[in-house]
Amino acid sequence: MNDGNDWERTLQLGRLGRTVGLDGGLLFHAAGPEEAAVPQPGSTVHAAGHGELKVRERRRHGRGPLLFFEGVRRPETARPLTGAVLSVPVSALPDDFLPADYLDALIGLPVFADGVELGRVASVAGASGHEYVELEPDGQLLPLHAPYVSVAEDRLDLVDPPAGLT
Repeated sequence: MNDGNDWERTLQLGRLGRTVGLDGGLLFHAAGPEEAAVPQPGSTVHAAGHGELKVRERRRHGRGPLLFFEGVRRPETARPLTGAVLSVPVSALPDDFLPADYLDALIGLPVFADGVELGRVASVAGASGHEYVELEPDGQLLPLHAPYVSVAEDRLDLVDPPAGLT
């Protein structure tokens, strides 16, 4: 994730609930529908107080998704994970993943075009998948999903924007 000198933003996905069945499955109470889709077989999540866990299987259950982790195959080994908060680094999220909490995290980030700072993100608005950011101090609006907008951990970059935008 990082070398100890760089802080990496993480996104809280939700919390693990009670164990279900005899093979170590845990209910997953996701923070929202986008977050619910993130833990998939083969993906790694961070469980607060327990470290990194690799998802080995995911099943449907009447009360929500059931997650199964490598090295956890019995209820006795799964129970200590009950209540643990799951998170992932923002860099591990799919490219099209933009939950509300993540969008809120864009506020205050600088926006650059050709190495020149245009302003900072003042707000994020719009319908899901069609969000735009408003810059301060001048109030310019930028479509967040435009092909020339690149979102990084600590900034937004405009890469080859249309003429007249900058």
